[in-house]
Amino acid sequence: MIRGIHAMFYTPAAEIGCHPADKQFHGFSFYCDDIEKTVAALTRRGVEFTGGIREEEWGRVTRFKVPGGEEVELYQPKYAKRPAKARRPTGPGTRKKVRGRA
Repeated sequence: MIRGIHAMFYTPAAEIGCHPADKQFHGFSFYCDDIEKTVAALTRRGVEFTGGIREEEWGRVTRFKVPGGEEVELYQPKYAKRPAKARRPTGPGTRKKVRGRA
């Protein structure tokens, strides 16, 4: 059971999560559909993972180094991801005219 207050902000191809913690911190996480295949593909491309894949109540997770030496997470969620909604074009000339409306 996940306890505490959680906030998730969904965007077309990403999400922003705010979770309770004992300490203040921030970080970036990337999600994937198959963590073993993704780790294998990234390792072949030279990505350095700093640990194995751990099982958490919300998914499976590992960490890897990014340029500058920082670490970020890669995870495969146990929960269903929301599909990204198609974005409508915006800007001058892209507004659809509806009959009977100005």
